[in-house]
Amino acid sequence: MKISGLILLMISNAVWATNGLIPHGFGIKAKGMGGASIAYQEETHGASWNPAGLAFIGNRFDFEKPDRQVDNDFNQKEYFILPELGLNVILKHKMNLGLLVYGNAGMHSHQSETEIDLSQLFFAPTLSKRFGKHAFGISLNMAYQRFLAKENLTDSMSEQGYDYSMGLGGSIGWQGQFADEITLGAFYRSRTSMDKLKAYKGLLAENGEIDVPSAFGVGVAFHASSKTVVAFDVIRVKYSDVKAFSNPRSEGDNKLGMGFGWNNQTSYKVGLSYKYNDRLSLRTGLNYSKSPNSGSESFFNQLTPEKQVTLGGTWQFDKRSEMSVFYMPVFDNILGGYGGEQSMYHNSFGVSYGWHF
Repeated sequence: MKISGLILLMISNAVWATNGLIPHGFGIKAKGMGGASIAYQEETHGASWNPAGLAFIGNRFDFEKPDRQVDNDFNQKEYFILPELGLNVILKHKMNLGLLVYGNAGMHSHQSETEIDLSQLFFAPTLSKRFGKHAFGISLNMAYQRFLAKENLTDSMSEQGYDYSMGLGGSIGWQGQFADEITLGAFYRSRTSMDKLKAYKGLLAENGEIDVPSAFGVGVAFHASSKTVVAFDVIRVKYSDVKAFSNPRSEGDNKLGMGFGWNNQTSYKVGLSYKYNDRLSLRTGLNYSKSPNSGSESFFNQLTPEKQVTLGGTWQFDKRSEMSVFYMPVFDNILGGYGGEQSMYHNSFGVSYGWHF
């Protein structure tokens, strides 16, 4: 099975709306702070990066609905809706048991008679333990993946339909408080080994295998006052370790198998949280990352760095329940290189309900 360069171009274009494949942050509150959550967590989904954070948030349940709209030459008002759940329960001996359900990646691109659909869902049982002002955590990442590549003009392609795969990986993390003002955090997420997508063994590298790449990062949070927190994260995603991402886009090299032509990617996130009063908290942030493309053998020879400004807030109904929102507009990212220049903007927004019990 052979796929046109247009289809893989669409993949690269669509996923570029986030930090590569991955959302700019996990959790509505963290999304409002530019995605920063390694050293400062106020909700369960911060543990999607750093599982140690569950040790500091108490008994809590979160339901989230983040949406993303993309509009460009390849995506015309496509919506991605991935409801997410998080639960944390305090056990004996300062231990916490959590369960996270979240979308690790999501993309649907449709132009004329060509269509690409890729989504990844994580189920992550998590255990954390607190030692005074420090905590360690570990997660088992159970992944579900769905993939479709269709070009109706090619009969062999249109007959494949959706294929599915499952996989396993893990995460470890640490978070600690120093003095009263500084909190530090670090995490490592292993490569998630996925089953092969047998229907697409002739398209993708390693006979149809799209593993979730490993990642690691560090973060610091400065508690400037009882009302103000500034957080900063640096995260590195190892796309080069997964051949479906790192192999060049050359269609004639059957030995390598086709890939996106990506390098590793580093993201920088800074966020501000301000407690306006007992009921209202406000947030803003900035997320910055360069394209993971590797140059002449990638789909885009030049991509402008992606800068994402975020806004967010939380309304506290009472001591137990709250609602949070975030919004992130991105305008005029100019994509150049393979296939010419294209312009793109996308809007991300979401809402969550949190309950302390």
